[in-house]
Amino acid sequence: MNRDSTIFYRSFYEAIKELPEVNQLEIYNAIFEHSLNLNKPNLTGLSKTIYTLIEPQIEANLKRYENGSKPKKKHIESETEAKRKQDVSKNEANKNNNKNVNKNDNDNNNEKDNTSLKKKQTPKHLFTDSIYIDKHKFKEVLSDWNTDKLKYYYEALITWSNEGNKKVDWIATAKQWASRDEREGKVKFTDTQKLPDWRSGKVTLTHQQYLTLTEPQKRDYNQIIMGI
Repeated sequence: MNRDSTIFYRSFYEAIKELPEVNQLEIYNAIFEHSLNLNKPNLTGLSKTIYTLIEPQIEANLKRYENGSKPKKKHIESETEAKRKQDVSKNEANKNNNKNVNKNDNDNNNEKDNTSLKKKQTPKHLFTDSIYIDKHKFKEVLSDWNTDKLKYYYEALITWSNEGNKKVDWIATAKQWASRDEREGKVKFTDTQKLPDWRSGKVTLTHQQYLTLTEPQKRDYNQIIMGI
């Protein structure tokens, strides 16, 4: 079933905006073709590398949409049965009208207090309740991060909670924190993998090696090796 709308996250935009225009176009088309028409794209090269990071979130959104579209079963009583129950309730109410007045008043007051308390309570979203509490899933989605970086933001998410009706995109949150810390120079991570000397222009990196580069390094690599 095709969809009429979808969610586009800022994290998608941040991951795409620095790419060459031809790759940007391929990835944008892939996102909407997958999200709206449910057609998985067949990308290659740099476009495939970036889309691999985005695809798990699209799949999760499609799953939530599918679950929300399933019809809910409702038990509908017949008019005759409903009227019968109503008449019985009225008779019982008349019989007990003058009994337990104080008890009923207390019950009503308790019910009002409980209702007010429920209204005041705000849902709390915890990382420990998400699927990404599984370290393997967390690492799989953020496969371009090294071990130290994964551990740092995994532990940071565990100690943080979000209150409100809106659900939390935990992976997008981790990426936003990492981008912020990188801009502000708060946290630095050293990749333990030693890369070949690609700046000489004689060595081509694998996709996995390319993912370990910083954004400025990726731009230099694209210009030196790929000529874009």
